[in-house]
Amino acid sequence: LVKSQGQCGKTGIFTYRFTVSDACGNIGTSEADFIIRDIADPDITTDATDFNAQCNGASNSVDILNWLNNNGFAQATDECNGIDWANDYGTITADCGTTGVVTVTFTATDACGNSSTTSAEFSITDTTPPAWEILPQDLNMTCDGLSDPDAQITAWLNIAGGGEAEDSCSLIKYTNDFTVLSGGCSEGTGSALVTFTATDACGNFVSATATVNVE
Repeated sequence: LVKSQGQCGKTGIFTYRFTVSDACGNIGTSEADFIIRDIADPDITTDATDFNAQCNGASNSVDILNWLNNNGFAQATDECNGIDWANDYGTITADCGTTGVVTVTFTATDACGNSSTTSAEFSITDTTPPAWEILPQDLNMTCDGLSDPDAQITAWLNIAGGGEAEDSCSLIKYTNDFTVLSGGCSEGTGSALVTFTATDACGNFVSATATVNVE
C-alpha cells in the first residue's frame, strides 16, 4: 500500500505498488488504485407510520415533536455508513377548530449523499364533546302584568339558561329547542322543558335540560 485517501463513510481510494523482479535482480513496478465506492441508497426497513392525535388544546406540540424526533417511527439501514434523518414538516392544513393534517416526508441520507424517503401523515382530530361547567338553570316567573315574560324568556334562552360549557379545541355554539309554553291557565302562562345544546366546531355536542315556568 503506497497511500490511501479516505472519502465518505467507509469508502476511499487505496493505491498499491506491485513489484516484479527476475532472477538477475531486475525490478519493475506498477501502481494501481483499489477504489471502494458507495452508490447504494439506504434501505428503509420500516416505513414512517401515520399518527393520529386527539386534540388537547395545546397544539399537540409534544405529540408532534415526539413523532418528528423519531422520524415518524421509520427505520433504515446502510451497509457502509451511518444515516442522518431529515424531514420537510411544514404547516398543518386546518380543519375544524384546531384540528388538521400534514403530510411529512422523512429522508434518510448516508455519508455519501445517497438517500431514501418515506412519508406519513400527522393528523389532529377532535371527537370529544364539550363539557358543561355550569348546567342551565330553571327559570320561574309570575305573570303579574308588569314584567315582560317573553323578554325574560328570550334573554334566558340567549344565555343558554345561564349554562356554560367548555371545549379545549374550539369555540362553542349554543342552541335550544324552545317553541312555546303549554299547560298554563291563561295566555302567556305555562311551562316548557327546554333542551340546550352546546356544539363545538367539529360537530361534537352535549345537551342539558332546564324548565321555564310562568304562573
